[in-house]
This record gives sequence, structure tokens and C-alpha cells, in this order.
Amino acid sequence: MKLVLKDLNVGYQESLVSRLSISLSMGKVHILLGDNGLGKTTLLKTIAGILKPISGQVEVLSSERQGVALVTTDKPQIDFLSVREYLSFGESQGSETITNSLLEDFSATEFVNMDVSELSDGQFKKISLIRQLLKEKAVLLLDEPSAYLDIKNKDFLSKMLGELKKSQVVLLSTHDVDFARSCGDVFYKISDGELLQDVDL
Repeated sequence: MKLVLKDLNVGYQESLVSRLSISLSMGKVHILLGDNGLGKTTLLKTIAGILKPISGQVEVLSSERQGVALVTTDKPQIDFLSVREYLSFGESQGSETITNSLLEDFSATEFVNMDVSELSDGQFKKISLIRQLLKEKAVLLLDEPSAYLDIKNKDFLSKMLGELKKSQVVLLSTHDVDFARSCGDVFYKISDGELLQDVDL
């Protein structure tokens, strides 16, 4: 299972990241570092198909799982939709048993019947993670996944990523160096519009 980027240029009117050619495989947690505004989120959204690349290709090579799941920092404006409904909304999700297990693991069972609009940023981050994990896609993209999480949940997420990388290509962006060290295997950094590989922390 691989995520292959070929001569990828991402951005809007102008490229934020240019001439990106790289292949990411499952078995490792890939960490994307860099300051705000350099294109980390734009790159993830392009890989996920939310944004069109300026040029180049994104390919998911897998004979088993298909598609890309993305957890962003954006909180959608959703009214009158409970957390339970949000988790099951859209494409087919995991079983109720798996859903309940993840809710318990993330200490989220106490607000499962609340409306999504009532959740705090931290609570919504947990629910967003659970929703994308249930999809079991070939590629899992996480934009600042440790944001708003307490130490206990950061530790749980780090351990979970260690398991998820065995069956998914995992790529995440983060400013949290301690979190990156706790779960990352390979580190990248966006600098001057290029992706630097094998960066040391």
C-alpha cells in the first residue's frame, strides 16, 4: 500500500509546494513539519482531493483498502446533528461495537448524544478522529491531530498511530515536537516551497 506523489505542485494562484515527487508506504508514521502558511494544510487537502493540484499527480496504490481520509482543524457549522448521527453520516462506517470502543478509548462517551454544534474544540477533535478512523481508508491524513487533546489522549493517539501504520499509509502535520517524537518514524519539512526529507528533530 503506497501513496505516490508525482511532480506535484500545490497552492492556489501560485505554488506553495513545488516539484514534489515522493512515495510513502505503510509501516511508518510520516510527519510533516513547517511553519504556518508554508503549505502543510494545502498539501494534505490536495492529497485528499479537496483541492485540485496546480499540476502533477496523486496516486493511491492498494489492492485492499481504497481512498483517503483527512482530519482537519476545521470545525463545520452543523446544526441539529448529534455526535452519534455525525459518526454514521455519509459513507459506510464501522460497526457499533468498534464505534463504542473508540468512543470509550477517547473518553468521548459522555458527549455522544450532544449536538455537534455544542462540542468544544477538543471534543470535536476527538469525534473527527473517530469518524475518519471508522472509514478504514488506504491513506490517513491528519492535520495537527494533537491540537486540543490532553496528555492522556495524545498518548493514546500516539499508540494508536503505531497500530494504524501497519494497515494504512499515515501522514500527519504537527507543530507539537514532543508528539512528533512520540509517534513519528520519518520526518519532512516544507522550506522555501520544497519538501525536505529525512529531517532530524
